[in-house]
Amino acid sequence: AEIGHYVSTKEFQTWPVPVGDGQRQIQQFVFSSLPGTTGNTFEGAINGGRNYSHEILIEGIPLGRNLQGGSNNEMSPPTEAISEFKLQTGTLGAEFGGGQTAVANFVVKSGTNNFHGSGAVYIQDAKFDARPFVAKALNQATPIRELQNGAVAIGGPVVVPRLFNGRNRSFFFATFEKTHQEEQTSTAFRTLPTREFQNGDFSRLFDPAYTGDARSGTIVGTDALGRPIRFGQIYDPRTTRTVDGRIVRDPFPNNVVPRALWDTVARNTIDQGLWDAPQLDRLLNNQPILGTCCPVFDQNTFAVKFDQVINTAHKMSFYVNREWRKRNNSPAGRYGVPPGSPTNLYQLQNTPSWMIRASENWVISDRLLHRFAFGYNRFANENRSVHFNAGWPSRIGLTNQPDTTFPRFDFRTGATVLGGLGNTGIFGSISRGASYEGSTIVQDDLTFITGRHSIKGGFEGRFYFVDNETADGTATYNFNSAQTNLPGFDQTTGHAYASFLLGAVQTSSRPVQAVNTDYYQRDFAFYLQDDFKVSSKLTLNLGLRWDIVPGFYEKNGYVTNLDLNLANPAAGNRPGALRFADQEDRKTFIDTYYGALQPRLGV
Repeated sequence: AEIGHYVSTKEFQTWPVPVGDGQRQIQQFVFSSLPGTTGNTFEGAINGGRNYSHEILIEGIPLGRNLQGGSNNEMSPPTEAISEFKLQTGTLGAEFGGGQTAVANFVVKSGTNNFHGSGAVYIQDAKFDARPFVAKALNQATPIRELQNGAVAIGGPVVVPRLFNGRNRSFFFATFEKTHQEEQTSTAFRTLPTREFQNGDFSRLFDPAYTGDARSGTIVGTDALGRPIRFGQIYDPRTTRTVDGRIVRDPFPNNVVPRALWDTVARNTIDQGLWDAPQLDRLLNNQPILGTCCPVFDQNTFAVKFDQVINTAHKMSFYVNREWRKRNNSPAGRYGVPPGSPTNLYQLQNTPSWMIRASENWVISDRLLHRFAFGYNRFANENRSVHFNAGWPSRIGLTNQPDTTFPRFDFRTGATVLGGLGNTGIFGSISRGASYEGSTIVQDDLTFITGRHSIKGGFEGRFYFVDNETADGTATYNFNSAQTNLPGFDQTTGHAYASFLLGAVQTSSRPVQAVNTDYYQRDFAFYLQDDFKVSSKLTLNLGLRWDIVPGFYEKNGYVTNLDLNLANPAAGNRPGALRFADQEDRKTFIDTYYGALQPRLGV
């Protein structure tokens, strides 16, 4: 049978809820207080289900994000707006279709005949923190760590003096929540090119005290001309030749790459001040990096609900939730205050959302209730470089590629002391994606109570969409020490940044966005549920749900299917080729499935 964990308005208001991921999360109670839950409000599981597998209802209507059920962190009503909620587990009633193991059902507050309000403030400040390890090690002040969260709510009758008095008929409840968060805590380091390297001077590669490698500056061999080879020596690739069967290159005098030989693009990035100088005077791990998700985070959420009593038999409600959410959600390796220089890695994630609910309840008789409801959900995820569409490729002299983002310079391969910097050896964010997803939900049901039977039947239609808007990509250029080392001494000579100054690219690639896809999914369901109270100690839950699932399709038919019998012109007409739906005047290769009949039986 279905099991419910009910939380009243008073409990919901009195339990402490910390701020997380931009606001006080309405599911915090579920994952911190109720049995059978694991994980957290963003990625959690209930009663042994998979992560993201339970369904969230707001005002009885699914949250309806196509790709991520069970999580409302990025799209949620304010906590001050919630009246009560119920977590439903076990054998769910036939009316519930989206949750595998549980349904979290949240009800939004309504106004009454009296004006009421509430508010909450949550503040954190680094002034009350102990200095973290990195700050102590570098003799720096306590880093910025600030959090200001506030929410206000007010509700009551809709009253316009001398014009309209909505007592007993028209009510509203409005809520606004605002969060501003900054954090600059560092927990690790990365390597930036030193100021000497940015001037073409690699002479300090000969100093073991600077590099931390005792081999630096020592003789590691001789070339075909009998010249000594020193650990950390930079070689001129223009002088490559073969002597007695061995490849020979000439070293740069004083281990300095002359500015006259610099590549135009590399020189432009340096002359325009696009490379930051590291904070620490050492070759490796010379720059503290941020250990938090979001050094700057701003979120504003406004919600309002209107209730209208038409007469004793009819009541309508309307709810709208608008959220604005921006944060610097960036990969590991970023540092300093955003936006930072183009060679930094900062991204800006903008995730505005809409949530709309409307319903009408009709009390036909004391035993018969009709309900019609409509819901709309829209969530945008624009996660792009902070320098998106700033024209940087053209500004530094790159041609034959779009101006969407600053190019990526990748120094991750090779020996560390020679510029192979591992996971944090990338410079420049190439994030350029955006997606827009959501759903339209329609529900129509009828509840009939007779004797010991409570019967509910109805229809639900869900119309999901995912619209992808990814821009054409700027190139990634990979550099290592191969172009400035002496072949045969790959692990002891050359440097990736010297190769960069000369424009000696090891490999490169550029993503081409040929099309952007718009996917749609429709689900239709009919259900009937009879809760039969056999006795005071026994109730039978007898339900049946029929889901009709049409094929997942793309608006323009941009989907393919492998046909093992289709002749492939690119392979000499051998069998085995892709079929393209648009070429066959189709939008999908998936047929509608009519066989999803689901009995729901419980005791």
